[in-house]
Amino acid sequence: MALRRAADALATEDQASTARVLILSALHGFVALEEIVAPYNLRMGDEGSVTADRLRQQAADLGVLHADVTVLGPARTSKPVVPYGRS
Repeated sequence: MALRRAADALATEDQASTARVLILSALHGFVALEEIVAPYNLRMGDEGSVTADRLRQQAADLGVLHADVTVLGPARTSKPVVPYGRS
């Protein structure tokens, strides 16, 4: 919940209509806030986790490939994200 509050705070009133909050799932990649996924036991970098290439493709599909990116969470989570974005 703390990360969600921080994300909401970063999406300022001026940016509220364009700010987009996505969850980075080690299994599924980018997940919308309202999407429900089954529990899993996987960390970024584990065998079977989402790859940087898959994240890049998802970002393109979502229209956020060249968006400014702010990653909230542990450093191990941001490593696959930062190469294609800016943080």
